Amino acid sequence: MNGEPLPLEHGFPVRMVVPGLYGYVSATKWLTELKVTRFADDQGYWVPRGWSDHGPIKTQSRIDVPGTAAQ
Repeated sequence: MNGEPLPLEHGFPVRMVVPGLYGYVSATKWLTELKVTRFADDQGYWVPRGWSDHGPIKTQSRIDVPGTAAQ
């Protein structure tokens, strides 16, 4: 953090960044075990429980317009 040692409350001894992955796939909070592998060779914790392996970002828009009764 700006050249200073990483404090405990910010992830000491290491802060991990997983580029290209979103949400639960890369948002590790507490690390109790580390297994080094290739992405295609293993599954994340949530995948066998029915979640996507990549955590896709699904965007949508919604525009609400007042009806005629609101005038």
